[in-house]
Amino acid sequence: MADLNGDGYPDLLSGSWPGELFFFRGGPDHNFAAPEMLRDREGKIINIGGGLREEPGGGLLIAGNAEFEQTSDGVSVNYHGQRLKSTPEKPISITGTASAVHAADWDGDGDLDLLVGEIQGRVFLIPNEGTRTAYAFGKERQLTAGGKPLQGRMGSRDLQLNKRLVWARAKPAARPAYTLTCAHGPQRRRLDQLLLERAWKQS
Repeated sequence: MADLNGDGYPDLLSGSWPGELFFFRGGPDHNFAAPEMLRDREGKIINIGGGLREEPGGGLLIAGNAEFEQTSDGVSVNYHGQRLKSTPEKPISITGTASAVHAADWDGDGDLDLLVGEIQGRVFLIPNEGTRTAYAFGKERQLTAGGKPLQGRMGSRDLQLNKRLVWARAKPAARPAYTLTCAHGPQRRRLDQLLLERAWKQS
């Protein structure tokens, strides 16, 4: 929970399997409004790695929140207001980017930025270029550790990022931390100290 819009009420943020980020606006007595998809300052729905991609075989892959619809003209897909027709020559399939999101004042300017993990284990910062009471999210950038992109390699004996970001507030100077999953269970590391090598000793 975080007061994303600075109105004094805690809000809820959620990632999703399709990848879009959802904002539940908080109100009195912990009541929340219906979810809305977060957009960047240009009005584009935020979904890191999402979008439309041409498939090698001639089809179209949608990574994001989309729904199939049966119409009189055949099968169509509704994707963020676009209606796309699926045909035998150009079939449409849907997948997701599996996002997880956490809000924190990463750059110390008083407003809340977004930290987003996704299905490939990458972690991105989406800076808030607005104000404490009027957020405006800019272009995402992948975070690094030890000069290398912060990313876990799924399915290996290396660290597997569980994509759950946490905010360490043990002291004012505390930096955001990442919860990691490895052979010995969850491990906490400061992002500026994190080395994605081995989290355990070889026996």
